[in-house]
Amino acid sequence: MKPLGQFDQDYSDRMLKACFGAIVATAKDEATNTAILRNGEIYKALLTIMATMLATSAEAKTPRGIRMLSEDFSRELAKEVRAFKVMFDRDGAPFSSSVFEGCH
Repeated sequence: MKPLGQFDQDYSDRMLKACFGAIVATAKDEATNTAILRNGEIYKALLTIMATMLATSAEAKTPRGIRMLSEDFSRELAKEVRAFKVMFDRDGAPFSSSVFEGCH
């Protein structure tokens, strides 16, 4: 593991795998062996986790700091979404999802 303050891709990859695994496990319906991925609820839960963790960071001590973090996340999120859309358009999405009225 890299020292704090240095981005550790292996650690990030383990967190991603654990988080996505927890989402699928929580959403799984044992009777049908399917997972219903409710996008709006998942987005809200992940944002709440991020906000909870960020509230303790030095970068979020001021309104300007929070705004800068939000702008950084917005850019990174847009970049990630674009990259996945290209990959899914090319290879197909690994699952289907639906967005329903009121879940945004």
